Amino acid sequence: MELLFRVSLCLLTFIGKTFGDEIGIVKISCKEDEDVMLSCSFEENLRMTRFDWKKDGKDVLLCEYGEISPSKQDGQFRERVSHFTNQLKSGNASIIIKKAKVSDSGNYTCLHIDSKKSWKIVLTVGTCPTPSISILNEVNGGTLVECEAHGAYPKPTMEVQNSGNMTVAEAANITRNGNYFDAILQVVVTKKDHYHCVVKQEDICHQIYSKPTFVHVTPGTCPTPSISILNEVNGGTLVECEAHGAYPKPTMEVQNSGNMTVAEAANITRNGNYFDAILQVVVTKKDHYHCVVKQEDICHQIYSKPTFVHVTPGNTTEENTTEERSGSSKGFIHGGGVGVGVVIVIAIAALL
Repeated sequence: MELLFRVSLCLLTFIGKTFGDEIGIVKISCKEDEDVMLSCSFEENLRMTRFDWKKDGKDVLLCEYGEISPSKQDGQFRERVSHFTNQLKSGNASIIIKKAKVSDSGNYTCLHIDSKKSWKIVLTVGTCPTPSISILNEVNGGTLVECEAHGAYPKPTMEVQNSGNMTVAEAANITRNGNYFDAILQVVVTKKDHYHCVVKQEDICHQIYSKPTFVHVTPGTCPTPSISILNEVNGGTLVECEAHGAYPKPTMEVQNSGNMTVAEAANITRNGNYFDAILQVVVTKKDHYHCVVKQEDICHQIYSKPTFVHVTPGNTTEENTTEERSGSSKGFIHGGGVGVGVVIVIAIAALL
């Protein structure tokens, strides 16, 4: 209270010297449920004149020749506003609002009715809720944490910071809740550390911190994939790539010797905290093939050793069949020729 009083007097003195008879503007901020003083003073003896306080058109306090009229006060301020009766003679028209509420925020005018001199005070009554941080669950690549704060005013911003006070996320979801604001911020952290939330307001509390919370992150793993030849199938050779115990969730590809992808639709399954990947593909050209496991955040790309895959040409069976058919025909013709020759020899022998 003493601090607010001193600040108000300093602002009033400074603005009074600067503006003289012109309108002065004072900005005051306080926390909800605190008493706040709105400063105003004139050179006249206020027991002999009149002054009037208004807030955005509402009657706050009317003092006429040293007397106030409670019946002329708006219900929002009745029995909550007082003035300095013993200082009216010296021109002090300041008032005190008891247990200020967010709804008391706004533009106030202190008018000396007779001289038309006036002061303007912009009052901001704020709240400073302490944010909380909680661990939701493990997700692909890290751990999902959530910060939240409810009932803030004015509209705040929110951040998640690590143990070094470095910001790791700040795009909070801010929603209106009556006169107040709620803030929620979710982020996936990928490194184990102590994290905390920070609610920021320029005019009131500036920065409010949650208690730090240690967040465990399952360490990334980089299993080396393997490639194996299963069997020949119609038109090519079936090969299989596999990798077990990967984290975060990977993708998998089969590539040829030119590093061209020939297959990538792997079957990825959860195995506890980790992932297994299997990919089968029929290759139709003989070449050296290898598997590639990809992870964005950890190992990026892990390669298997290349394996040479032999592929029997797809038309081999058809060619052999044709050749066998041709061979049968030739044999029949040759056999027929030998038979005719034997008949001729026998006929000649009979004539002799």
